[in-house]
Amino acid sequence: MPQSYRHTLLVLAVFLQIFFGLNLTGYSVTAAENREFDSKVVHLGKEIANKFLSNLMESLENVISNQGTAKAVAVYKEKVDEITRMIKNDLNNKDIGIKLLSPRYRDVENSPDYYEEQAYQDFQKVWKDTGRYPPYVIQEIRRNGRVLYRYYEPLYVKRLCLKCHGTLESLDIEAVKCIRQEHPNDNAVGYKLGDLRGFIRITIPQTFIAQ
Repeated sequence: MPQSYRHTLLVLAVFLQIFFGLNLTGYSVTAAENREFDSKVVHLGKEIANKFLSNLMESLENVISNQGTAKAVAVYKEKVDEITRMIKNDLNNKDIGIKLLSPRYRDVENSPDYYEEQAYQDFQKVWKDTGRYPPYVIQEIRRNGRVLYRYYEPLYVKRLCLKCHGTLESLDIEAVKCIRQEHPNDNAVGYKLGDLRGFIRITIPQTFIAQ
């Protein structure tokens, strides 16, 4: 299906959802027309994303409450890696991938690759056409004889996020010192409550879905 036609269908679907309340959520840009796989990708992607984010937020809230925001900044990557390993072990699949990304990244590891840039552009096109971001975008990627699915979900700034990503009025002073020391090229501040911060990307091998 031509990409321009996919975008036209997408805009129509989001329009119907917003104005008529129809349950036409999400956006698929998979190469193959396999809606059964799309549905499984969305279900599993959302499940993994929710589990990861809820565990991460709970962990960071505990660190902030007991040791302060600066400590949360210092152990952030450690917590992300720890929760990622836990989820991979729970699913018994080391090829499951989890990544937090943003065009305004703090750590170069969170910068988008080619496919992530394409997903970001798809999100932005829907926002431009409808004034809302779709709840997800999925991609099918064929690489070295393997098929991988990527599920993307937008992340919005919550009140807790403002201590490390907000404007000068909301930033934690000690956290800012830590951020400047660890990430001198940081570009992930200046956000307001409810702003689009970035995305969570879940990578799922086709073989895992087919089990």
